[in-house]
Amino acid sequence: MVLLAGYDLGQDFSGIDSGMMTVEKSVVSHSITWLHPVAAKQVHIHGTLASFAVSGTPADCTSLGISKALFPIIPDLVVSGINKGSNCGYHIVYSGTVAGAREAFFNDIPSISISYDWVEGKSNPHDFALAAGVCIPIISALLIEIKNQSYPGRCFLNIDVPNNVANHKVYCN
Repeated sequence: MVLLAGYDLGQDFSGIDSGMMTVEKSVVSHSITWLHPVAAKQVHIHGTLASFAVSGTPADCTSLGISKALFPIIPDLVVSGINKGSNCGYHIVYSGTVAGAREAFFNDIPSISISYDWVEGKSNPHDFALAAGVCIPIISALLIEIKNQSYPGRCFLNIDVPNNVANHKVYCN
């Protein structure tokens, strides 16, 4: 299974191909870079197979990542995020993170967007690791469904991890 992760600079995923924006791109919705070239620079992230910093939007990052321009094969699953801030309700319309998953969906590739409900002054960088940890069983289940060809087509998932994740109970079967 091949997994492509798109995320803002500074986040870390191990053992996967990854594309990341060179600067934060929150609230850019599904915008794409049109009049200027999108730059992609190979970077080293410990534990990944290949990683690139991309100058465009989250949708650009996904589009480039699934195009075979950077990676030799199309991923089985695209994970967009984890971003800093909630993306639920109408916020998904404005979210660049959700747009990264939506771009894969538009290209018939299963995808998931993940957001962490960061609270300034209360949350800390370690919370991203906790948020990723609660999402691993969901991502693992999706990969099994994709492998078994039982994942429903024409959909993508959006996970909004609550703040204070260490004190919330999460059950995944």
